[in-house]
Amino acid sequence: MIETTEIRAIVAALRASGRWSRATPITHFPFYFGNFDLLVTLTGQDTGIDPAAAKWERLHNEDQLALMSRFTDGRTYGASSENTYYGREHRIGSMAGQAYLTLLLARNTTGNRLRWR
Repeated sequence: MIETTEIRAIVAALRASGRWSRATPITHFPFYFGNFDLLVTLTGQDTGIDPAAAKWERLHNEDQLALMSRFTDGRTYGASSENTYYGREHRIGSMAGQAYLTLLLARNTTGNRLRWR
């Protein structure tokens, strides 16, 4: 995981080289990581890790909501330069559906069905 100080150093280097401006979009995919963090949490794979995956999940998902809050129609990305993948919005929707169904299975069955023994 890249730390905030590392990101600042990268941005500073890009600005110094003339390859960065405020208009340069920073493409990132927080929900990809938030969704993975959810799976790590539900399957108990973050035992002994600090901070726990649930904390990262919250941070990544808050980042996703911040991206979406820029638009009144709920989309994540603006110009295609922010994310060049043709199905970018569909991918986010699909991942949200997967996360919902994963939580439904984990919370509404006898025991956690995500942990088969």
